[in-house]
Amino acid sequence: MKNFLSIAIACGTELALWEQGRVFYALLAWFDDSSDERLLSSARGMLQGLIGISQAKDGCRYVSDKYRAGAAFEPLGPISMVECLAKYHETTTDSDAIPLCEGMVRTILDPQTQFTDSKYRLSGFLRGNVAVIASIARFAAHTNNDMLLDDAERLFRSAYGLI
Repeated sequence: MKNFLSIAIACGTELALWEQGRVFYALLAWFDDSSDERLLSSARGMLQGLIGISQAKDGCRYVSDKYRAGAAFEPLGPISMVECLAKYHETTTDSDAIPLCEGMVRTILDPQTQFTDSKYRLSGFLRGNVAVIASIARFAAHTNNDMLLDDAERLFRSAYGLI
């Protein structure tokens, strides 16, 4: 499973980043429980696959629009990977995860994505919104980014108003 995502794409398998995030997190949880290094190797393969479907720009890696459109939770799919990529970085210190996280966070906060407006009002489903906010908060805390943590708090307060 060295380059899992690239193999899946080459075989014509639909790529759902939202679901891949769940698989990635399961591998990390299983590793935490068992210390089986093969699990981290599989996670590394998934990371390499993500790198393969992204482009480098401004010190970040941006997942191609081709892999966001039409997918589950459309623009939220890639950002659902941020929480598990931050956990992967915490576990392995593999610095390849950070530019992907940064690009995914920048993309979701870009006004053109329309995840939120200038007053941090959210659109979409609560489940997706909460996953995005959790991803942003984890990445902000992991990288000690106070401005991003403030953004996550404002988004949380907006989501809380939807309950």
